[in-house]
Amino acid sequence: MIGILLLIAAVQGLIVSVFVLFHRKFRHSPARCLGWLTLLISLNLLQPLLHRDDGSIPYLLRYWNVPWFFFFMPFLFMFLERYTDEISRSKKYFIIAIVLFVADILLSGYWLFEDLPLEVLQSHLWKLRAVNETLGVLFSLFVWWKMRIYFRENKHFYPVGVQIWFRKSLVILIVIFSIWFIAVLSNYYLRYEHPFSFDSFYQILRLSVALLVYWIFYVGIFKIILSRPYTKTAKSNSSEGDAYLQRIENEEFYTDPYLNVENLAEKLGISTAHLRFIIKAKHNRTFSEYINYLRVERAKKLLTNPEYQHYTLDAVGEDAGFNSRSTFYRCFKKITGFTPKAFRERHLLNPE
Repeated sequence: MIGILLLIAAVQGLIVSVFVLFHRKFRHSPARCLGWLTLLISLNLLQPLLHRDDGSIPYLLRYWNVPWFFFFMPFLFMFLERYTDEISRSKKYFIIAIVLFVADILLSGYWLFEDLPLEVLQSHLWKLRAVNETLGVLFSLFVWWKMRIYFRENKHFYPVGVQIWFRKSLVILIVIFSIWFIAVLSNYYLRYEHPFSFDSFYQILRLSVALLVYWIFYVGIFKIILSRPYTKTAKSNSSEGDAYLQRIENEEFYTDPYLNVENLAEKLGISTAHLRFIIKAKHNRTFSEYINYLRVERAKKLLTNPEYQHYTLDAVGEDAGFNSRSTFYRCFKKITGFTPKAFRERHLLNPE
């Protein structure tokens, strides 16, 4: 019964992911990241169904366990960054995932193509899987934590529906990771069993992941993202684009710490895609990069203005529109090369 449910979830996930990945409507959409995530989760769900010893499954498929799970969290992180037109932080997690993935494939392939006795092969693969799943849990938890911090710092850049969906996703994921951790601990470290017999925790884990497929493609993609299409906008008139950017700077919309691309576009009377395009065309920056740049420029003026020397650094960041000290310090250091404190002290020593 469980096998049938897993098969249904995997097949549905494969169909939906292929549709999202190849349909032109999603070509530039953050939903493509969720499409890749759904595809890999579906492939991961299919693997236990192939681990049968009755001879009906080819040798390689029966014993080669591909660690797709290393890419789950990087793709979800990329979804977050794509929604703000950024793909910088998730890249380093993809590099780590690729290294772990390739190492597993090479080592497993080496053993599978060696002429090893079956018991020796199973013992090697058992130990490798124990190491991989342990690393998978720890790596996923680490990326989950970094992703949570990124979302908390940039949550106002996301539509309300995406915010709600992602908060719930974080809770769902931590529950699944907890089950995964218990399953790994139980199956690999607390007792020794045949490497291809899974205990009840793994059954619960796979059912949870099957529900995750539904949560991603039905709720995440079709109910949330498709309700607010993400599309490219035709090139706007140059003077018109300048006028919009001038309004943003003159009216100091960026000082609102809760500003996001939706409400700014609404204030300007244009679509979010149009606004993103103007910013990219004029400044070669994403929306969040541009807003943070304006905030840093305002903070620099405050830090170098004698009338504001009594302002604390936190007050300067708040006045400029940053909603947290960590975001203010990180953005300021990234753009200027100095911390706010060092920048102020440097100006006091060299006021010219």
